[in-house]
Amino acid sequence: MARYDEWGLPELSGVVSMTKIKNALKRSHPELTPHLRNIRVNGQLQGCSGFIEDTARGRIVYISTEVCHGITRNACYRNASNLKDYRGGRNHFCPLDANTIVEHVATFIASGDLS
Repeated sequence: MARYDEWGLPELSGVVSMTKIKNALKRSHPELTPHLRNIRVNGQLQGCSGFIEDTARGRIVYISTEVCHGITRNACYRNASNLKDYRGGRNHFCPLDANTIVEHVATFIASGDLS
């Protein structure tokens, strides 16, 4: 049986909000700074998008956890040249889980290969 939110829309399972990402960053990588916004469509939370910045290294990664950006239910992340660069480099994907996303992004930043 489907569960519904207060607007009568079916609840989406596995949605990763900005709060989940921020909490995961705070626990495991406090040196990374999040610049995130939740994505809502007709009031329904679809995920979040924005940037994660490593000020010490001067690196920025764009992330999107929106559940409707393709058939697969994965998070997308890629290199960004600044906090307004939504076109960045090549897309990378990882499972849609806050801790997994944070680990993939931290590894991506540390690798220095921000293609």
